[in-house]
Amino acid sequence: MSSPPGTTIVAARHAAVAGEWRGRCYGRTDVTVEVQAEEAARLVQEGLSGAFDAVWSSPLARCHGPARIVADALGLEHRVDVRLQELDHGGFEGRSWDEIHAAEPEALARWGERWIEEGPPGGESAVALERRVAAWADELAPGTRHLVIAHAGPVRALRVRRSGISWDEAMALEVPHLIPVEL
Repeated sequence: MSSPPGTTIVAARHAAVAGEWRGRCYGRTDVTVEVQAEEAARLVQEGLSGAFDAVWSSPLARCHGPARIVADALGLEHRVDVRLQELDHGGFEGRSWDEIHAAEPEALARWGERWIEEGPPGGESAVALERRVAAWADELAPGTRHLVIAHAGPVRALRVRRSGISWDEAMALEVPHLIPVEL
């Protein structure tokens, strides 16, 4: 199941990460972003229409901060759920992609070939991410409308579950920063 009938999910990806994090594997790491939470929240709000029942986010600051501000502005509860976190990159987390490639080329190649079914060493697969995010969506009340500020991985997982597209198709679709899209 993708979520209860009539449930609407509108998702926005967090702000782009700051330059020092580009070229690094940072899924679960609390990293700095290009814009402050207030500006990120303002940009998300500019793209919203209609009413919501709740505002959700990952617990990481790049999602949590803007979501809390948006929820306050809309007079709604801000709900944090760890299931909305980015993919767990395990042993690759926090390292540069160049470092990973040099130190663990076989592990990186294996993940690159089997990323849907297998995660990086100590991490999770795309299918595991999809199950985790689907478990969150399945608990939403029927006929409700939810705003989610999260990461690209959970947004793609929701697209796979709600639209029935493949992971390859989901990866080909852009997940823009701070622009709400209905899933």
